[in-house]
Amino acid sequence: MNKVFIRTARKLYESVVSNGNKRLASFRAAVIKETGKPLEIEERQIVSLKPGQVRIQVLYCSVNSVDCYKFKHGGGEFPFIPGYELSGEVIEKGKDVSNEQIIVGDRVAGLSLEHFGGLAEQCVLDVDDVWRIPSDLERKDAAVITYGHSTALYAFSKLATLKENARVIISAGPAGLGLAAVDVAANIYKAKERGELVRQRGAFETLHFTKNLTKQCMKITENKGVSVVYDAVGDYMMDTIGSCTKAPLFSDDMVSDTLQLASDGDISAHVSAKFNLKQINEAIQFIEDKKCTGKVLIHIDD
Repeated sequence: MNKVFIRTARKLYESVVSNGNKRLASFRAAVIKETGKPLEIEERQIVSLKPGQVRIQVLYCSVNSVDCYKFKHGGGEFPFIPGYELSGEVIEKGKDVSNEQIIVGDRVAGLSLEHFGGLAEQCVLDVDDVWRIPSDLERKDAAVITYGHSTALYAFSKLATLKENARVIISAGPAGLGLAAVDVAANIYKAKERGELVRQRGAFETLHFTKNLTKQCMKITENKGVSVVYDAVGDYMMDTIGSCTKAPLFSDDMVSDTLQLASDGDISAHVSAKFNLKQINEAIQFIEDKKCTGKVLIHIDD
């Protein structure tokens, strides 16, 4: 038998996986090979699943602030595939994953906060880090709201017990995490929290970050201060905005609830710009140039 034919047949065989679904023996991924260097698109070999894992054919992946930090400073061992907030379709599952948890073909959102790997055509996640997407919610929206909105929902329901008409300060209002918090606070908890973009999402006033921030806050709130401070930036910001509160500042269900709220139309995703996988370095530059309001979305198959 012709050797070329045999090699071709073997390659075709290797591209077919169990469960009756086809996946490639390799997949494209955006890879960091060296700290501070541009990401490279390269072929990566698939790895076998552990019993409690699922393999996702990634359709969308958000570029978040944690990703941008890793682009500049690295993270984990090189080479490294960043990206942790994603959506797509389950194409394979480990032997310990029950049909009640996930079935092959499910539309899912995933948070790969420990291993990352979302900026690729395929990503392997633990089944506990994967959630079914409601039928009325598009996958591009699920890849945007899963992390930021769930974080805000947890903070306002479990940590700060936000009530209607409470005053809230949210740092980085026009950015991804901040805008998600504005959306949840204003539209789920009816808090008073309102640049034009954040007003469209529900905020009623904006503050500029200066040494007079506390005075601005007290003037706007008639010297009452705010009930909650939600910091989406980091230490230096919290040191300042924390002085604006007059009250002590002190999961899986949260992600499911977030996806359902989005499906019901109570909250919504805001995508500032969309790029394909080959344009990942352009997407990073877009964020670093401070052109981003909300999330930057990578369409893997585009």
